[in-house]
Amino acid sequence: MQIVRCLNRSAFYPSGGGWTEGTGSADSQSMLYFAKLIVLILCGVLLGESRKPRKGRWTAEAQVQKISYSYKKNYDMTKTWPGSSKRLLRVEDHDFSMRPAFGGPAIPVGVDVQVENLDSISEVNMDFTMTLYLRHYWKDERLSFPSRTNRSMTFDGRLVKKIWVPDIFFVHSKRSFIHDTTTDNIMLRVFPDGHVLYSTRITVTAMCNMDFSRFPLDSQTCSLELENAYTDEDLMLYWKNGTESLKTDEKISLSQFLIQKFHTTSRLAFYSSTGRYNRLYINFILRRHIFFFLLQTYFPATLMVMLSWVSFWIDHRAVPARVSLGITIVLTMSTIITGVNASMPGVSYIKAVDIYLWVSFVFVFLSVIEYAAVNYLATVQERKEQEKFPCMGGISTKGMTIDGIYSELDAGSPEGDPKNQMVSEVTEEDKQEKMVIHLTMSNESNSSKKKGLKEHVSLRIIQNTHAIDKYSSIFLLFCGWVLFGECKANGKEIHEVYKKGSQPQRQRRETHGATHKQGSPILKRSPDITKSPLIKSEQLLKIDDHDFSMRPGFGGPSIPVGVDVQVESLDSISEVDMDFTMTLYLRHYWKDERLSFPSTNNQSMTFDGRLVKKIWVPDMFFVHSKRSFIHDTTTDNGHCNSNV
Repeated sequence: MQIVRCLNRSAFYPSGGGWTEGTGSADSQSMLYFAKLIVLILCGVLLGESRKPRKGRWTAEAQVQKISYSYKKNYDMTKTWPGSSKRLLRVEDHDFSMRPAFGGPAIPVGVDVQVENLDSISEVNMDFTMTLYLRHYWKDERLSFPSRTNRSMTFDGRLVKKIWVPDIFFVHSKRSFIHDTTTDNIMLRVFPDGHVLYSTRITVTAMCNMDFSRFPLDSQTCSLELENAYTDEDLMLYWKNGTESLKTDEKISLSQFLIQKFHTTSRLAFYSSTGRYNRLYINFILRRHIFFFLLQTYFPATLMVMLSWVSFWIDHRAVPARVSLGITIVLTMSTIITGVNASMPGVSYIKAVDIYLWVSFVFVFLSVIEYAAVNYLATVQERKEQEKFPCMGGISTKGMTIDGIYSELDAGSPEGDPKNQMVSEVTEEDKQEKMVIHLTMSNESNSSKKKGLKEHVSLRIIQNTHAIDKYSSIFLLFCGWVLFGECKANGKEIHEVYKKGSQPQRQRRETHGATHKQGSPILKRSPDITKSPLIKSEQLLKIDDHDFSMRPGFGGPSIPVGVDVQVESLDSISEVDMDFTMTLYLRHYWKDERLSFPSTNNQSMTFDGRLVKKIWVPDMFFVHSKRSFIHDTTTDNGHCNSNV
């Protein structure tokens, strides 16, 4: 302030009409003050720069902290809720054993599926195992909560047991479970307006009715069926995105099958005792790889047939060689047939591989029968020659036939006959004498031999065993070509006949439920004041006012309990364990006045399995049962329907 005042003074100091002599000294003082001001500014700048942090190893940390603040979400009170999820979602204020909007129109529940893996296909058990992600989408206004940013909240599986979820189950499933490593593979996401996403990771083993009439050139179509325990008046189950609701992993592969196509369908299933239900289908087509069966079945069977034809070029007198070859090939073919049938179910119709193997087995068997015929004709021929020349019996162990080929001593020689054992004990000298006698007699009866020779030549085609082997090989080769062509044509005809015969069965299955069309009117029920979500089932049914550990009408007459059963599938029958496995729907009907409630439209109320644990139910069991269980995927497959 002092500097400024001095400058003001020196700038305006007039004397007469011009400047005074003190003007030069005032300018020099102002320049001095300006220099001091500039020095002070420079010192301040240097001091400020010296206090800034140096760029070094702490620079990156400062930048990371700065960047991390830029990625923070906007503040939302629902994300930092000081209380529990029960207080936020008001779980204790509602009865979640009843569906949303109970008494109103059917609640739509969308479904989409992502197939993670197709684990195995079993032809023996006629089933398949699949691992998938099953997701449900619905709206429950009881779960709505206030939010500023309209963002969802994600919970684990513990909250699922406290709210209402669609109890979807798998029809015709043998085994199913929800993965629980490292925790239950369940995700629940709730939006502020009450929309809910419920996702689970499930592995299910289900039936697949396979047709093996063209095995191993067959293609199989399998289906995984999803259904819920609520009728179409209470819940409408549908594919959320139509045909795009099913996603598959591109890495899915099977050793024996090629997965051709995945697609979805939906129908209505009708049960006479309970009503109509929405049912969703996951269909996939499998085509079998043929190369494995070519190497393991077709090529070995073909080589065995060709090997059996080798016996036609072996001398018929080599009995051990031809018999052992034929029997070995027959046993080998039997082993191949047994191995193929061991990996297949015991179906009652003919498969394509059965036709091929049994035709091959017939060829091998005919080759053995052919040698038996050749050996028999050769024996008959030699016996006839012995009858014409009786003096030759017992001369030598080898004899020359008419065609100049030496043959071993046959079974009709004196040495082979047990009745002439004394003749076989002659000495070598007696044999030589008999040979000389035979030569002299053969010279004298030369003319008679020529007549016999003509008769023998006329029958040579029949009696010559080499000609029989030759013609047998040609005949069997021709028959093989014809029969294999016929087998191929018959295989196609069998498939067409079976396909036509199975059409009525398919029609009967399709008439089990009409096709669900989009845009069909939703069956609505008139609202009922007793079905308000603000009233809990315990209060409505007065459960706390009664003791449900005793049967209805305790101390009075016996209570009638009606039962009906619907058999879903007969899974397996074991002769070894002498048991069977059956999947069924078991329904009980009785009257319990303690569960009566007021109503204006005389309509029933449907609850899930949680209410069953609080009331009395008939404790039925299966006599002589080894194992039994209630399915629990995706929830306990038990429901309670209470009438007025």
